[in-house]
Amino acid sequence: MLNLLIAAALIFNFNQEDHVKELLKAKLNATTECWRTGDMECFMQTYWKSDSLTFIVEGGISYGWDATLQKYKVAFPTAKDRGTLSFKFLPIDNDWVIVADHSSK
Repeated sequence: MLNLLIAAALIFNFNQEDHVKELLKAKLNATTECWRTGDMECFMQTYWKSDSLTFIVEGGISYGWDATLQKYKVAFPTAKDRGTLSFKFLPIDNDWVIVADHSSK
């Protein structure tokens, strides 16, 4: 079984307006749908579009949004290759944090 763990450092204050939390959840749900359909350009829209983006995989480190997009396209061309992506939100110390961002097949 191939497991892909994407580290996500995404924290927002529990006391923020509900619409901010809902916007974040909507973006992550859209990202999940992009992954499910194999639209890697769509999936990557939530990534930092910068040459400084760092992507770490078993084979090493690559840098940059474009390079990361290409790695995703090569590594996950089919639904079988992609598996299922999910996010889990848990309240921790009055903040909401993503504690897991996981794709497995």
